[in-house]
Amino acid sequence: IYIPLLGAHQSANAAIALAASEAFLGLQISKEVAQEAFFNLTVPGRLEIIARSPMIVVDGAHNLDGAHVLGNALAEDLAIPESIVLVVGMLEGRSPESMLEALNIEDRVKKVVVCEPNSPRAQSSSTLASAARKVFKTKEVLEEKDPVQAFLKAKELAQDSDLILVTGSLYVVGDVGSSANLSSS
Repeated sequence: IYIPLLGAHQSANAAIALAASEAFLGLQISKEVAQEAFFNLTVPGRLEIIARSPMIVVDGAHNLDGAHVLGNALAEDLAIPESIVLVVGMLEGRSPESMLEALNIEDRVKKVVVCEPNSPRAQSSSTLASAARKVFKTKEVLEEKDPVQAFLKAKELAQDSDLILVTGSLYVVGDVGSSANLSSS
């Protein structure tokens, strides 16, 4: 069965959803029905490609496990460009250095724009910038508190051949996704 989502974990998730549906309904779902159900499946904000030149991927990875899954999925499923511009904002209680390490895909992150999610629990951009400077060493790290402004800054910094990755919080991904949808319409 074809699953139109990036990430090996999505096939496992689909298999679990199918098994749960069969158990709940008390019947076996045919391959044809399952294929039709999954064919146009989308999960907004999860390894979602919202533009192609430059490629822009948004993912709401907001904990260490999610950051590892995101890093692995990008490394395995996409022809990752040599240069990644990372837009990241996190909530308090997260380990920024560990999460950023998980996103340091083949040392391709060249520029980082940190921001603060629109939440009272937002981790300060200065704390996140400090962690980013430790993890990414000599790479360019910029602070832009507003997530949409951080995204716009990343678009200015990126070349058409780069990947812009927006992550760290569902709040950030939601704001950027809404902004990108408004600007493309």
